[in-house]
Amino acid sequence: DAVIENWLNSATAEDDCSGTLEVTHNYPDVFVDACGLTGEYTVTWTVVDPCGNVTVDSATITIVDTTDPEIVLEAEDLILECADGNNADLIGAWLANNGGAVATDVCSDEALVWSFEAAPVLGSCGDTGSTLFTFTVTDNCGNTSITKASVIINDTTPPELNVPSDQVEECGDIEVTLASWQAEATATDECGDVDIDVILWNTISGCGGTMSEQY
Repeated sequence: DAVIENWLNSATAEDDCSGTLEVTHNYPDVFVDACGLTGEYTVTWTVVDPCGNVTVDSATITIVDTTDPEIVLEAEDLILECADGNNADLIGAWLANNGGAVATDVCSDEALVWSFEAAPVLGSCGDTGSTLFTFTVTDNCGNTSITKASVIINDTTPPELNVPSDQVEECGDIEVTLASWQAEATATDECGDVDIDVILWNTISGCGGTMSEQY
């Protein structure tokens, strides 16, 4: 404002008969709006001597916006557990909130516009992985700033293992083979496939040819 005021007051007028005359102007009456708070003022200066002779002149004040929005809070990573059932909702809310980013712009008279773009998923074990999102904020005049953050899916939840009941077999009359009994074990995991390894933990000898094996 001070710059404009000094510029407006820089107009002067001299008259051969009357000397220095007062100059008036019509700022800010004539304004053509552009994007945001930008636009163009057409300023007309007028000077009248004591005999009623009039001189007018005009110039323009052009206000532009080439300044990018300022990101005052950067987007932050969203870290989730793979086994949680509401991850999709949490990610949706995180994206709708621009990853928690906040931006401001001194030359916008409307809300800033946010958008995002996701990079390819960087996979890890199971269904875990990381996706980098680039958030872009655009002001009313098309100036942009970006901030980046990732959705990180971790897996710290153990799988659920269901083992078969103890199996007792008559010596010399085996009904269920060891392999069949071991195959009864099942396991599930919310974040990928599982493999079941069966390891002989201990063998206890009994009478005759009997024994007990712990797996």
